[in-house]
Amino acid sequence: MTTVTAPGVPPFSKELDTSCCFESRSYKEALARLNLLIQNRYLSVLTGEVGGGKSTLIRRLFMYLDDMTYAPIYLCKAGLKPRDFYGAMLTHMGVEPCYNVGKARQQWEEALQARTAQGERMCWSSRWMKPMR
Repeated sequence: MTTVTAPGVPPFSKELDTSCCFESRSYKEALARLNLLIQNRYLSVLTGEVGGGKSTLIRRLFMYLDDMTYAPIYLCKAGLKPRDFYGAMLTHMGVEPCYNVGKARQQWEEALQARTAQGERMCWSSRWMKPMR
């Protein structure tokens, strides 16, 4: 049996090459629904079983987005607090975040307004996980 992986990616890595994934009917439907949500600028929640492919689906979606129009951000951190959330989002946007959560939230809103005024659309995904005990 031969195992084929992307160069530099060990087998069984979490960084799967999304272009090599099997696209079932439900996978295609979920991808189409997420595209519709992004086009209409809706807020949504993606849920599913552990190992069901949620992260892979989001990475695949981001792969297809136009880099000139969208600025995709994916956060996956355990025990993320609001200040950490805003800090990570601002850092991904190239903005130095304030320590105060209220000011960081204001920075986030201002950064979004500035990007929107320039015609750019933000697309982000955050996976909230409970810390391991």
